[in-house]
Amino acid sequence: MEEAKTTLGRFVLPGGYVDEQNNVYDVAYLKEMTGNDEDILSARNMSVSCKLKMVLANCIVRLERSDTTDSPLIEREAIEKALDGMTSMDKLVLLVGLRMVTLGRMYDMRVKCPQCENEHQVTVDLSAFEVLPMPDKRKRTYEVMLPSGKKAEMRVFLGGDEEKMEKIRNAGRDVPSYAILVRLNKLDGQTPTLEAVKNLGTRDRLKLRAEYSKVEGGMNTEVEVTCPSCGNKSVGDLDVAQTGFFFPSEV
Repeated sequence: MEEAKTTLGRFVLPGGYVDEQNNVYDVAYLKEMTGNDEDILSARNMSVSCKLKMVLANCIVRLERSDTTDSPLIEREAIEKALDGMTSMDKLVLLVGLRMVTLGRMYDMRVKCPQCENEHQVTVDLSAFEVLPMPDKRKRTYEVMLPSGKKAEMRVFLGGDEEKMEKIRNAGRDVPSYAILVRLNKLDGQTPTLEAVKNLGTRDRLKLRAEYSKVEGGMNTEVEVTCPSCGNKSVGDLDVAQTGFFFPSEV
C-alpha cells in the first residue's frame, strides 16, 4: 500500500532566524511542493542555492518562535529575510522536511560500497534523523582558543554565505580552507586571509571544525548500511542533492 502523504508539516530548526529584537524563529510550517517548485529546481540558469531558497520561500507557510505562537512570520518578504539569516543546517532540516511533506518519509537512497564499489539501494526513514540544536540559538559569534595559542573570532555560517561557498565548490579548489575562512571574523586580531587559514596547523584547523560543527548544530544524516554483494558494513550519508531526492522515478 502506498504511504499516505501529508500536506503540511511542523519542523523545529537547529538554530532558526534571530530578529533585531533577539527573538528566535525556530519553528517552520511547510506545505508540499507544486509544479512551480519542480520547474524552479529543474532550471539551468540559476545557482543551486538560489533555487533552494526560492522553493523554501514558496513552501514555508509560516515561521514561529518555540516560546510563543504570537506574531508568526507569514509574509513572503519576511520569510526570505529569515532564510538569509538561517544556518546551512537549518536549510538541511527544511529540505528534508519538505521532502517528507511532499513525498512521504521513506526514501530510497543509492549507496556505493567502499569495498567492492557496487552500488545498491537502501530505504531510509527520513523522520528518524536526529536534529541537533545549537547550544545557544541566539549566539551567532564566538571565540575559540586554538592549540597553537592563537585566538579565532568566529561567526555562524548563514544563508548569505551559501552562494559564495557554492561557487568555491564548483571551482573545486581550497574548499576546506574556504569553509573555515567564511566563518572567521578575526584571526589573532587580524582580518583573516586565505593564505593565513592555509598556513594554520592541522590541530588548529581540526579545533575550528569541531567548534563550528558543535555551535551550528545540525542533523545526523548518517545511515548504517550492509552491502548485499560483499557483506561489508559501512556508513552512508544522506545527499539531498541526489537527483532522486525530490524527483523519484515513481511516486
